[in-house]
Order: sequence, then C-alpha cells, then structure tokens
Amino acid sequence: MNIQFDTQHHFVPDLYVMAMNEVGITEVGSLRFPKWSPTTSLRMMDAVGIEKGVLSISTPGVDPAKEPVVLARRLNEFIAEQRSSHPERFGGFAAIPLCNPEAAAAEAVYALDTLGFEGVGLMSNSEGRYLGDPRFTPLFSEIDARDGIVFIHPNDPVEPFLEGLANVFYGWPVDTSRSVLSLERAGVFDQMPNITFLLGHGGGALPAIAEIVKRRPQLMADTAKVTDPLSIKMVMETFGRDRVTFGSDFPWGKKARFWKTQLEKEWRADEESLEAVFRNNARALFAPALEEVR
Repeated sequence: MNIQFDTQHHFVPDLYVMAMNEVGITEVGSLRFPKWSPTTSLRMMDAVGIEKGVLSISTPGVDPAKEPVVLARRLNEFIAEQRSSHPERFGGFAAIPLCNPEAAAAEAVYALDTLGFEGVGLMSNSEGRYLGDPRFTPLFSEIDARDGIVFIHPNDPVEPFLEGLANVFYGWPVDTSRSVLSLERAGVFDQMPNITFLLGHGGGALPAIAEIVKRRPQLMADTAKVTDPLSIKMVMETFGRDRVTFGSDFPWGKKARFWKTQLEKEWRADEESLEAVFRNNARALFAPALEEVR
C-alpha cells in the first residue's frame, strides 16, 4: 500500500546548513547535517511508495541563526518553490522564528495565507521557553483563527541532559512531552480549540502525557522512529488509529522502507487500520489544503 503523506519529511538546503555553520552548529544530536536535495527526497519517496512529503526543518530550527527572521522567510520561500515545481509531491510546514514572537505570528500568517502551506512547524522549545509561554499567544491566535495545523518537532532541552545519553533518543522525547504539558497547563488546548497539533516521533515520552492525549482530540502523532512492537502498540493505543500519520524523518532517518514494513508486520493491523495511518488520517488533516489545490 502506498503512503499518501509523509508528515515528517525534513529538508536540509545548503542555505540552512550555512546559517547553522555560521554560528558554530555543525551537527545535530551527534549527527552531521545530511546531504539533501529535492531529488534525493523524490528518489526516496518513489522507492518507498510515498506520494507526497510535507517539508519541514528539523532541530534546532531557525532560532540559533544570526538572523532567524530572515532565515525563516528564505526557508519558506524555498518550500514554496518546491511546492510550485512539484505540487503533487511536496507540501510544507512553515519555519517559524519563535525567538521573535511578533515576527513568528507574522510569518505564520504569511505562510498560511499567502503561500498556502499545510501548516506551521514549531520546535518544542525556543531557548528554553516552552510553547505554553504567554509570549506565543498571538502566534497561536493567528493559527487558531485559520483552523491551522501545528507540527511540533522535539528540540534539545536547554538543561544539560544525562551524560552519555544521546538527546535524539532520550532528551528529545521528554522535551516534546514537556511542551505538551506546557500547552495543557497554559490552557492553550481550551483557548485555541481549532488548532490540530501533530506531535513528531510518536508524541514523545507517552506515559507522561497519555492522559492528556486521550482527553485532547486535537492531538495527533506521527510514526517517525516508532519501530519496535511495544512502541507501536503504545502509540496506537494512546492516540487511536485515527490520530496517527506516517512520518519518515528523512533525510535524518534513512530507514523509511524498514519503518513502513515494521508497521505492516509488528502492528499486525487489518487493512483498514493501515489505510488510516498510511493515507486517510493525513488526507483528512490536510483536507482544506487539498481543496485549495483543486
């Protein structure tokens, strides 16, 4: 079965790598920036059977750059070019400069209204400020007014994590959960009920937020790096099959075909459930954007 949308499909253009190198960032989670081009994405998608990848920036986002607002706009224009050149193959979650709340709100409006993106992409924290921080209220108000989608990708925790434990496997999931707890405590889910939040990498450290997930139907998760049977079962039982989408984590993740196979084998789901995760859930999530394309 083909996958209709890959909802965690990263892009790593040279302009982004150069901006990070300029401030001394040469790797993320002990991994050097991968070589990427639109062609490498298309080749992977064709090989795995992915019809459309929703492009987004991974950790650390744009905030560490010397000019984060300028970088966000350049990245979003880049996504717009790819969507224009390959409208059936690429979508976009906008890069947002959370370190400048006023610019963040303006960039979200530009990406959603002018560029027509599927949603916005946010890091789980910005310089230690989590998404429930009141300074982000104007940003969420603009997104809520548009029935928007927010893709949350984990960021490095600001506090030093346990020595010898890679953030990508331990710190990042905890940071996603911390961001969800921040949003819950701040009342964002109640105040902004029209936003759908898509949590990367299976939703993070699920036991910490499982009760919130079950109470908040606007929370969804993707399957990036969710591969072992226990993790797959936990994600599916916590969110339910209708609130999970497929994510490859490409090009940071190199095993999209394997992860797809793991879901097919280890989940042991019926055809209808697989179709929900591989196709129907994302199609319903992006329905307004699909209508605009038509």
